[in-house]
Amino acid sequence: MQMSFRLQRTRIGVLRGGPSDEYYVSLKTGAEILKILRESFPEKYEPFDILIDMKGVWHMNGVPRKPEDIVTKMDLIINALHGPFGEGGYVSRILDSLKVPHTGPSPFAGTLSQNKHTAKEFLKNEEIKMPHHVMIRKDDFEGGSKSEIISETFRSVPMPAIIKPADNGSSFGIFKAQTPVDLNEGLEKAFHYSDKALVEEFIPGVEVTCGIIRDFRGEPLYALMPTEILHSGILSFDDKHTNRVEARTPGRISQKVKETVVNMAKKVHDKLNLGPYSRSDFIVHPKRGVMFLEVNSLPALHSDSFFNEGLYAAGITPEQFLDHVILISLYN
Repeated sequence: MQMSFRLQRTRIGVLRGGPSDEYYVSLKTGAEILKILRESFPEKYEPFDILIDMKGVWHMNGVPRKPEDIVTKMDLIINALHGPFGEGGYVSRILDSLKVPHTGPSPFAGTLSQNKHTAKEFLKNEEIKMPHHVMIRKDDFEGGSKSEIISETFRSVPMPAIIKPADNGSSFGIFKAQTPVDLNEGLEKAFHYSDKALVEEFIPGVEVTCGIIRDFRGEPLYALMPTEILHSGILSFDDKHTNRVEARTPGRISQKVKETVVNMAKKVHDKLNLGPYSRSDFIVHPKRGVMFLEVNSLPALHSDSFFNEGLYAAGITPEQFLDHVILISLYN
C-alpha cells in the first residue's frame, strides 16, 4: 500500500484593521500578505485572516472572539496593523503575554518609535541630524494659556514649521505653519488625532526613504536602496496610499548622500531595536545635508507602497521578503 505524507503547515495569523486612522491602509497591507501566503506558499503556510474592527473587537471567520482564543491557536502572528494600536506596543504586549511569536517591534521598541518626539529625543546622542522640534501636549494647550504656548513655540521653532500628531502616521493631521495664527490652527488640527503634537522646522529639500531588513543577505541589517519621492510639498494620506506618488529607486542623490541615508537608517533601526523590518524617512538639504524625519516600525507593504518600491529595486520579491520575515520571527 502506497502511503503519502504531508508536512503540517505553519499556522500564520495575519492581523489587520484596528482602531486607527490607518485602518484601511492596514486592510490593504494585510490583504497583500494573505494573497502571497495563499498563492505562493500553499504547502508551507496556512494563513488565517484576523480582523480587528474600528472599535477594537477581534474577529476570525467573521465571528467576534477574544484575542486569546484566536492567537494561541497560531504558530505566528504577522502584525499588519498601522498606527498606535499596532505599532505602538499595545498588540505586541498582548501577544507577548500569551507567548505567541509575532512580527513587528517589541512593546518597548514600538512605544518608543511610535512617538516621533520620544524617538528623536532617544536618537539625539547618536550623531543623527534632525530638524529642530518641540512637543506640545493637548492638556497643556487647552488647560493653560494658548497665547503663551503659541508665542513661545513661534520664538523657539524656526518658521515655517510642520505640525503633526506626535504618535500617528500617514500624514493625518499634518499642517504647515508660517504665523502664530497658523500655529494655533495646526495644533487644533493635530489634537484631533492625538493628545500630543510635534512642531518641527520645515526643511526644504529632496525627500528620501530607506527600508531596512534584519538578518538578510548575510548582513545583520540590510538596507534597501534609498527611494526618492518625486513630490513637491507635503505628502497627504492619498499621496502615500491612493494616488501612487511617483518615486525613483535608487534616488537621484550622490553616492555620499546615499551612504549617509543608509547608515542613518541602519542606526535608527538598531538603536530603537526594531523588528524584522522598518522604513525611515529623511530630507536632504543642499547645505545642511541629510536630516532624519521619522521611522515607521511597521511600514505599509501593499503593492504601491514605498517599501515595495525598494524591494523591487533590490531584486527582492515580496514573496522572498515575507518568507524571510516569517522565518526570523519564528526562530530568532
